[in-house]
Amino acid sequence: MNRDRSGDRGRLEELVQSADPDDLQDLILRLASTHPEVRKECCSFLGSRVPTADEAAARAVFSLWDELEPDLEELDARGGGDEEQEDRVAELLREVADKLAEGRVPREDRRALLDEVIPYIASANSGMEDSLYDVAYAACYDDEDLRDLAGRLEALNKPWPLEHARRIYRRTGDREKYLALRALDMEYGLDYCDLATSYWETGERDLALGVAREGLEKGKGRLDELRQVGTAHGVGTGESPRHRGVLSLHQRCPQLRAIWLLVRILRRSDGVGVLGWPWLSAAAVERCWILREHADRRAGLLRERLA
Repeated sequence: MNRDRSGDRGRLEELVQSADPDDLQDLILRLASTHPEVRKECCSFLGSRVPTADEAAARAVFSLWDELEPDLEELDARGGGDEEQEDRVAELLREVADKLAEGRVPREDRRALLDEVIPYIASANSGMEDSLYDVAYAACYDDEDLRDLAGRLEALNKPWPLEHARRIYRRTGDREKYLALRALDMEYGLDYCDLATSYWETGERDLALGVAREGLEKGKGRLDELRQVGTAHGVGTGESPRHRGVLSLHQRCPQLRAIWLLVRILRRSDGVGVLGWPWLSAAAVERCWILREHADRRAGLLRERLA
């Protein structure tokens, strides 16, 4: 007896169109598990039509970028915009960075995204620079990516991108490139701190000490504040006002930890002061350091209790 195959086909199409996706998935997997030829055909068919997880992640990133770029371009052209527009762009850039941070976007696509991002970083006129840098760093999954980003930023030959490039080279251990960029910008106390601590971390302590001395003599900004703040704090406490000022500045400004490492570099045990500054004697520095370690221990205990 001849079967009406066209009728079966029509019935199947009707069932497929009305079936729940989960039921279709179960059917495909069941057939593929028992029929190798079906499994092969499914892999061939779906492989040419369904994106992999990495491809889907890349598409999601570029979809967000395509959504935000018209507004970003407008902000860049006008030097900013209204608060609502800026918030919208910042939020979308955050979503791009979050997607990248999931670690699924292929390198080729991440490099293509950087091609889009770097011109806006170079322009620095949109008001979105921090968010753009967040995206750029999120696009880096390893040191090779970081070096690529550093090279792009260095090529811009502008102060802020060069500073980021220098930090990256220090992080990736590209010593010669870091030192070359560091030598271009040695004006403020924290510049000398950065170089001195870099030498100290690599065991080049004589060089670290030499840079520290030079910085304390020539550096502007933070180290000058380090000397001046001490005179305004701690009167009547039984401790030198300058010593309490140094400690107080460090507690208020965590970013100055580099200065504390610099103080450690300069610490001596001869009791006659450092670099001819009697107020920065070995005993005084040691006392400040003990106070800092005590504060750190107390903070640690508090964190444990709150955990």
